[in-house]
Amino acid sequence: MKRVIKKYALNILWIILFAIIAIYFSLRGEYQDIMAVLGGIDVFWLIVIILLAIVPYLFDGLILTIFARIYKKTYRLKQGIVNALSGGFFNGITPFASGGQFAQVYIFKKQGVETTSGIGILLMNFIVYQIAMVFYTLLILIFKFNKFYTEFSSFVSLALIGFAINAVVIFGLLFGAISHRFQRFLTGTVLLIGHKLHIVKNYEVSKVNLDQKILDFRRELGIMSKHKGTIAVIFVLFLIRLTILYSIPFFTMLSLGRSLPFSEYFDYVGISAFIYMITSFIPIPGASGGSEATYVLLYSYVMGNVMASSSMLIWRFATYYLVMLAGGLTFSLNREINRRTGDELL
Repeated sequence: MKRVIKKYALNILWIILFAIIAIYFSLRGEYQDIMAVLGGIDVFWLIVIILLAIVPYLFDGLILTIFARIYKKTYRLKQGIVNALSGGFFNGITPFASGGQFAQVYIFKKQGVETTSGIGILLMNFIVYQIAMVFYTLLILIFKFNKFYTEFSSFVSLALIGFAINAVVIFGLLFGAISHRFQRFLTGTVLLIGHKLHIVKNYEVSKVNLDQKILDFRRELGIMSKHKGTIAVIFVLFLIRLTILYSIPFFTMLSLGRSLPFSEYFDYVGISAFIYMITSFIPIPGASGGSEATYVLLYSYVMGNVMASSSMLIWRFATYYLVMLAGGLTFSLNREINRRTGDELL
């Protein structure tokens, strides 16, 4: 337990270090101009931004509640929100957001949902979320590709790679779950080629793990097929959640006194989606450093460097540090999670 606490503490220190470095380079040479811009921030729009940063986690809580009620009819919305915020905290302090699901399974157990059911809920949540995210990004690529590629082609290429990886992973697992022949192709031919190319280190272990993951997917798809209406509702909720999250940079500009026509709204949403797609592959807790730098580089095309840096500071505070604080406090202070039952988180 102490070793894990030390690991989390070290991750938080890395987050702080990379954030300081990123902010230093963002402010360097333009500190006074950026501080002058931030000094005129509109408090009303700042409150709106803070609310917009929290609302996606309320959606996550609602979605977890809907899924959980498949297994436990008495599961409450408050429990789902607590689980979502706590999961956001652990995602934020672990590389590739790898710690959130482990913590959420533990929280589900504390909330009276069996471990196997908790794993199933998170797996269904992952499947629908990934499909929604791929679909959302696909729409942006269809309607905004020419404009974005003309303005920042190299970053669009990175976003395309991220989109392709996410699409291949989710649809590969889905097809593998549907088709036993495709499963054998994935676990046999594809993994074996990866092993020979030294991409996959241990072929046998990787094969067992992938087979198990596909088996889990197959089981959850069977459950989802019995709740098609519920899945459709959750898919729409995820699309709304993503829209809210991706909208925040637009509102940061309003908070800084820049009057923007609504016609530019979807440009801001599209760039934000690209940022999340690109930074999801940065192996640093919270993608610290990379998120800030990518934000400034991309939005400087439409805002200018001073406004982009000012906007980034507001965006990062609201969508990451504030949410981390809310999630950490929720996990630490929630009585249901912290009651003593003999279980340990790690």
